[in-house]
Amino acid sequence: MFTKPDAWNGGAYELAIELGVVDDERLRRALAAVWSFPHLLGCFCSRDVEPHGQTRIDSADADLDAYLYGVATLPSGRVASVSGPVREEEVDGADWLYMGLPLGSLRDVFPVGAFPFDDGGDLSWRQEVDNWLRALASHVFERVPFRFAVVGWIGGDELSFAGVPNERWVGYLVREGNELRWYPPNRVAPFVVGAQ
Repeated sequence: MFTKPDAWNGGAYELAIELGVVDDERLRRALAAVWSFPHLLGCFCSRDVEPHGQTRIDSADADLDAYLYGVATLPSGRVASVSGPVREEEVDGADWLYMGLPLGSLRDVFPVGAFPFDDGGDLSWRQEVDNWLRALASHVFERVPFRFAVVGWIGGDELSFAGVPNERWVGYLVREGNELRWYPPNRVAPFVVGAQ
């Protein structure tokens, strides 16, 4: 699964969680929450060795800036996964935690076609992947509450959160009181094949 030639190619379908201002202890708790998700096997240090060929590590023993690898079990099958933090350096910068399902690995389970390009193919697979990433986000939120998260093909603009846009190709999870509210994507894909 990890060493297949295209397993990590094509970018990733992601969950990006804004944890809040930079805080090592909270980031460690969030990593522990991610890797305690029952439908995620890991974590592992290398994507160049199959999971059965390496020893699982505790996320608490990993460097805070390390990428960690695992196997996500979705209803339709198992795919490779990767988590990684992004720590904004500026004053009042935020910690972000990402969990990505590489499109190269998703292709083994779903007909992802040319996604993130809309090539007219069936993109119904996105709902299953969205639901899995939403469940992961809820699992983390119960242990480490956060303000918002984004699910889908994340280009960067979605991370400057000023409210949920009316038209969106990513889904938003927004804290409202003590709960996360889901705003699903309402556009097919961020790019169109052949568009100028």
